[in-house]
Formats: sequence, C-alpha cells, structure tokens
Amino acid sequence: MAEDPKLNNLFNKLDNNRRKRVTLQIMVWILVFFLSLSINSYWYVNPIIVIIVWSTIGIIVTFIINYYYKKEEIQILIQIKQSALFNKKDKKETKTM
Repeated sequence: MAEDPKLNNLFNKLDNNRRKRVTLQIMVWILVFFLSLSINSYWYVNPIIVIIVWSTIGIIVTFIINYYYKKEEIQILIQIKQSALFNKKDKKETKTM
C-alpha cells in the first residue's frame, strides 16, 4: 500500500468500509429471501405479491446502506487525497533544502 502510516490507515479504513457495506447488503437480501419464504408459507397470499413487496423493501434498504457507506467512502477518499498531497509537498520541500 503506502509507506506513510496515516495513508495506510486510511486505505485500511476504506477497505473495511467497503467490506461492511457488502456484508450488510448480503445480509439484507438473505433476510428478504427468508422473510418472503416464511410469509408465503404461513399466509395464503399470492407469492408474486410477497416477492415484489419484500424485493422492494430490500432494494430500498440497499439504497440506504449504499448512501450511508458511500458518503463515508467519499470522506475517506478526500482525506487520502489531502494526505497524499501533503506528503508530496513535504517531499518536495525536503528535496529543495
């Protein structure tokens, strides 16, 4: 990764953020799948309606998860960019001295 510990920490934070987001999305879709199966087996409802309702709920929750974690990712990427620019300036100053 990077030789700077701060940059390395930010890259790890970014990677962990992406892993959490994907894990949450998978958990939501597994939950949607099992809820649609359980409701369909206990209630005598049209299975297509149950699947459409739970899929819509899953899509909405997935968008909320994406929005929250993408917002965090953008902040981390801005910090990485600022840190990289600061390190670049610092290296140039040490070369000129």
